[in-house]
Amino acid sequence: MVDKRSRTGKKSVRRAPRMSPAHRGTIRLTLVLSALVLVNCYVFLWRDSTSIPAVMQKANAIGEAEAATAVAPAPVDERQLRELHIRLRTESKT
Repeated sequence: MVDKRSRTGKKSVRRAPRMSPAHRGTIRLTLVLSALVLVNCYVFLWRDSTSIPAVMQKANAIGEAEAATAVAPAPVDERQLRELHIRLRTESKT
């Protein structure tokens, strides 16, 4: 037979029900992803030097500066082009 009486020296400690490890992992993952989203929003939207509109303005300014200083290449003479072609052909045969 089994003794159903409780022992006088031991008291049962009732613990609060805990979440399963899978639920704790899901909550942690959600918190980490939320933090990363906030960091990305700060860097790409709210920070003045790295926000997307600021970077686009810098790129436009650089593009306009390069376009203003760009020099058109000199036109190539047909005769010079033929001579170069012949010279390259003869050098590759040797």
